Amino acid sequence: MKLYLSAVVAILAVSNTEAKLKKHGNGYMETPEDVGAFHTDAFQKLSDLYKLKKPESYLDMIVDVADITSSYCPNNDRSCISNVYKQSFLYSSPNQIHRRRHLLSENDTKYLEQCDEDVKSSVRKIHAIIGMANELGPDEVRSRISDIQSELKNMKDVDDAHRFVGLIGASVAIESSDLWFDALNNEDHPLHDMRGYFDSNGERRLESNSRKLEDLSLQINNVIMADFRAAMAAGFDVVTSGAVFDYPTIVTASLFAAIPASAQGFFGDFEDDYDYEDDSSSTDDYDYKAPLF
Repeated sequence: MKLYLSAVVAILAVSNTEAKLKKHGNGYMETPEDVGAFHTDAFQKLSDLYKLKKPESYLDMIVDVADITSSYCPNNDRSCISNVYKQSFLYSSPNQIHRRRHLLSENDTKYLEQCDEDVKSSVRKIHAIIGMANELGPDEVRSRISDIQSELKNMKDVDDAHRFVGLIGASVAIESSDLWFDALNNEDHPLHDMRGYFDSNGERRLESNSRKLEDLSLQINNVIMADFRAAMAAGFDVVTSGAVFDYPTIVTASLFAAIPASAQGFFGDFEDDYDYEDDSSSTDDYDYKAPLF
């Protein structure tokens, strides 16, 4: 089954090849690390917004996310702005979210099958680390994925576009881990009391008859994995689309996918649990204490 995301990514690859996202000041986003950095920047802006006023509805939150993400588009680039809203609104209702997350899970094998073998090995290690994030904590997650990031940077004789997407995934996973562990554990963080803010119907939890907010047990690894998988799937869809692309196009697609996926993962409550293993990879296969390269 073809991922619904692919339609949006195809538009990005064909119509937005020359569009590059803005950096602070002059220049454009074009490195894998830019995706993680601007992911963090987007949620800092969202935090500042929600310090003042919380969203009234799940849809309001999605619009806020799209407004912030579109601010990274070049001035008056209607194609870029349109793609931001199309991507964000794939998360605009609980039914769409369930369908999208199911398809993202199905797509895991697809993008791993198409991936360069050496890059694939590193991606599977990141999968395993994210699966253990609740037990490892943010410092250890950052340390271990940073080691894999170095491994990817030093790889020779691999498909460079695949390596680039792998580096995007590592960047997103690190920044997502730092962000959401802080939001979850730091009572002063503006987003702390918004974990699971919306119930499975997309309604504000405090206004519904569902479980109380304090009863929620958020699995931070699920939020990080939602983020990571969305970025990776979007990046590989560009690389394998057959369309002409450049590296800023991969950055654009991955960022536009990761931000709304991350927001849904933290603010929503849809109780989808990811499978962190497949037939050819498990956490037992990775000795975390062994040298990575």
